[in-house]
Amino acid sequence: MSTDPADAYARLDAIRVELGPVEQQAKALRREAQQIALDLLRAGEDPGDVAERCPFTATYLRKLAREAGIPPARQGRRSAKPKG
Repeated sequence: MSTDPADAYARLDAIRVELGPVEQQAKALRREAQQIALDLLRAGEDPGDVAERCPFTATYLRKLAREAGIPPARQGRRSAKPKG
């Protein structure tokens, strides 16, 4: 990598232009994943199962569910499932 500031700024400008469409696509995919996860929770799917397949943390998923008016899952529901 060049240590010339003009080269470094030019590369940063190029990266910013290249990232624009990628960031927009990522935002659209995150919105889609949020909607699918919330639909699954509304349908009564196990929150732990949804969180395992979701690109979000379980904490963030709970936050999304609360904001969407989805009641919390019953305690201990997940532990009743056999492992494996």
